[in-house]
Amino acid sequence: MLQHIASFQLTSELVLNWCSIGACCALKEQSGNPAVLTILAQDYSVVLCKISLQGYGIVYGWVISMRSKYMSHDLSKYTAVILCGGQGTRIRAVAEDRPKPMVDVGGRPILWHIMKIYSSFGVKKFVLALGHQGEKVVEYFENYHAHNCDFSMKVGRPTERTFFRGSDACDDDVDDWEITFAYTGVDTMTGGRVKRIKPYIKEDHFFCTYGDGVSDVDLRLVFAEHLRMGNVATMVGVHLPTTFGVIEPSENGKIELFREKPVLPGFINGGFFCFTPEIFDQIEGDATVLEDKPFHSLVKQGKIGMVPHKGFWHAMDHYKDYTTLNDMWKKDAAPWRVW
Repeated sequence: MLQHIASFQLTSELVLNWCSIGACCALKEQSGNPAVLTILAQDYSVVLCKISLQGYGIVYGWVISMRSKYMSHDLSKYTAVILCGGQGTRIRAVAEDRPKPMVDVGGRPILWHIMKIYSSFGVKKFVLALGHQGEKVVEYFENYHAHNCDFSMKVGRPTERTFFRGSDACDDDVDDWEITFAYTGVDTMTGGRVKRIKPYIKEDHFFCTYGDGVSDVDLRLVFAEHLRMGNVATMVGVHLPTTFGVIEPSENGKIELFREKPVLPGFINGGFFCFTPEIFDQIEGDATVLEDKPFHSLVKQGKIGMVPHKGFWHAMDHYKDYTTLNDMWKKDAAPWRVW
């Protein structure tokens, strides 16, 4: 029996599914999705053994082989930049005494959850672009185990501590994180923060995200698409659910359909990015909003792309978002917990 592991959109016409057995694939037609590719493989090497759509064998074989190469990329050498300067003005009830990325979800800052997502894909080097109350981010990680583990110490020698690390709360995975704390200014805009961390990017690509959103997005796929398209910037696009129900009336005024909080068509910026260092050249200075002139310029140049994500995504913009995410965590129903 085949064990289904994952599926993702390969192009607008293809959906790639890979399973745990064999090294072969078969192309088959499905209603509404005329080119569905099923791959049976234990790794990312793919043998295309059957094509049922005449004239497209070479094209599909090339796409699969390219995707295989990119999906096998080791992400551990890359850095994730997280913009941590937000003041949380729309969530002031729980962010009055801390920067927005330090607002708790399930007893840990949402920043920790975001870093755990990246860490689960092998990305353990981080640059935290600090702003409002940035010192509280530094203090949390400086004393990470003291915040999360039982420990003993002598009052006269507070730095000599014995930690009791038998519980999951201590989270040894965090010990492997390499964090650069970059003070990027209190009033600096998103583009300016990215520009300021330029000295800490040594690779030819890097990840970037905001400090207030979580998702079950497949970062391997996002990176693979980023490489395949040859973009300067690649973003994850997500659908936005409405906060209200939608009514569809007939011509005579009778209600024909009521849809409770449907997902809107089209995509919005999901806040998970891959960049090349060329992004720095698109940013003028501290007052530059990343999503404004830099992205608009890249659109004109044809150097920005999007990877659609139809899974879970949630940003913590308002108090309701705070309660929703915490309720999910308490119920052990947090889709972003991919680690």
